[in-house]
Amino acid sequence: MKRIAVVRTCALGDAVQCTPLLQQIKADEPGAHLQFFTSPNARPLFEGAAFVDEVIQLREEWLSIRAGRRGLWRAWWEVACHGPLDAMISLESTWMRNAGSVLVKAQAKAGLSFVEARKPFELFTHPLRITGDSRKVECHASQQYLNLWLGITKGTDRGFGYNMSHLLDGKREARHRICLAPGTGNVFARISTKQWPTSFFIALGEYLIADGFEVVYVGGLHDLEGLKPPSGAVDQLGKTNVHDVAALLHQSLAMVGNDSGLFHLAQAVGCPALGLFGPTSARFTGAFRSPNARTLSASLACMPCYQSECALEDALPKPCCMNALSVERVHSELMSML
Repeated sequence: MKRIAVVRTCALGDAVQCTPLLQQIKADEPGAHLQFFTSPNARPLFEGAAFVDEVIQLREEWLSIRAGRRGLWRAWWEVACHGPLDAMISLESTWMRNAGSVLVKAQAKAGLSFVEARKPFELFTHPLRITGDSRKVECHASQQYLNLWLGITKGTDRGFGYNMSHLLDGKREARHRICLAPGTGNVFARISTKQWPTSFFIALGEYLIADGFEVVYVGGLHDLEGLKPPSGAVDQLGKTNVHDVAALLHQSLAMVGNDSGLFHLAQAVGCPALGLFGPTSARFTGAFRSPNARTLSASLACMPCYQSECALEDALPKPCCMNALSVERVHSELMSML
């Protein structure tokens, strides 16, 4: 039996973006034992998934910034201790995060190799050479992951999209409900420049309630930054696990959110999704093979900047790109989706 491993330490949205690759591998090698090494927060997403045989959790203390290089090498040692592999695919994002992969014995090793980065030596037998400047990326992250596997097999892309259907019970019967996801954070970092103003999410909720929709706010406990949802809305912030929110999204007409994990999860459970993008690139992490998903952005020359602070000199509140998206424009785009 072949043994194949995929390594990706990530937040919720990054984990969802791995599912096209995992499905492709399982379809190409149905008899192989496919292991997915990931961080603790991502593991629950894959419980019961038919396209992964084993999900192995790497310790959080190995992956933290404080752990440094020693922690990363310890994580790769854990991968190596599971034995030799026929193929190993790393979806880690830098040479330093991949350096410990030299400990892993595999006939084929594939990973991302950024052309701008200085590398003492090549870590992979099958590197995918791409730009490390996310502002210039034309290829979606999920497609890059698929291309790593296709580089090993020389096979054909089967066209898989996001898939988290194993989290669901029953078929989709969409209620007259719209979910709003105002957060952007994950277990690693909260990037405030990606966030559409929380007051705008409240105003959008008021519009939708007036339109006759049931409005549910989903995400983390503090995603509205101390503000309260509008009267008549359902507050599920901080009250749901991944299975609960997947079910909510699956049974909703649509969701609106930032470039965040819930935007990707909505696509993976068949919920039409509208993603609001500013400092990050919709080409890189926007909708992927989801016919009912859209992204919406303002038109500013500085986008995408991938900065943690807005440096644009403009009269708009910061970040300018997100404040430039009016509530009326987002409401209109959502209505056109529905």
